[in-house]
Amino acid sequence: MVALAASAALGWVQLGVAVSMRETLPPGPRRKPFSLAKANPFANVLLLFRNGRGLASLATACSAYFLCQSNWSIAASYRMGVLGWTPAHSSYFNTISNLFSSLSAGKLVLPFMKRAGNRMAFQQGCLIATCAYVGCGLSWIGSSKVRTALQYGLSVALLQAWPAACLHSVRAMIVKQGIEVTSAGKGELNAAISGLGSLSGIIGPGLLWGPLFKRCSAGGGGLLGKGGHYFGCCAFMLAASVILRTTPSSALFLEEARAKEGGAGAAE
Repeated sequence: MVALAASAALGWVQLGVAVSMRETLPPGPRRKPFSLAKANPFANVLLLFRNGRGLASLATACSAYFLCQSNWSIAASYRMGVLGWTPAHSSYFNTISNLFSSLSAGKLVLPFMKRAGNRMAFQQGCLIATCAYVGCGLSWIGSSKVRTALQYGLSVALLQAWPAACLHSVRAMIVKQGIEVTSAGKGELNAAISGLGSLSGIIGPGLLWGPLFKRCSAGGGGLLGKGGHYFGCCAFMLAASVILRTTPSSALFLEEARAKEGGAGAAE
């Protein structure tokens, strides 16, 4: 009860700070006046699919990534229902994994993206995430709780870092491509990407991961076993990687990365 009251009080403080903040940008660079139509993320999603194959392919790869990420809605159910963890252990694990995610963003993800470039960061992130999902999906096998916890924990650690590179890189590619082929600004394009994430968060848990987890955890996963839903994640990540690789416009991002590397090498 005390924690709930403290959280509510903190929320009101944050709201008050946000409302009281003044505009610091000069009139020129300020954003356009608020428009409900442009602020609707679901309506903006269509913007990504009706302006050429290149942008639509990037948006499709992003959708596959978001659908895969919506699997986290049942992660606690897997830990408690299949791995046998207690609610307390699952909660502690969430805290640790979120802390690792925050630390890895600046120490691992951003340096990796700068070195690899957007396209390669997305593809390599997809492949690493696929391997990590396999680790999660097989973590229920065996009787050793220590081995299970280590395998699942290490797999989730990879999933907290590398998929973030996927999101940041594909977002950057969509925004850059969208600015070139549409009249939309960065705000509208980012709103459209957020809309994709919202739709995936609605569709994925209820229509995909929930029923699949229920079937697999009850022993109906066949050869995939009780962690079979994680192999569904592998399919989405691999599909996202293939879609991006076969997108004509994505080759431009690879050429830009190589040109940047060549310029850096010549400067040295």
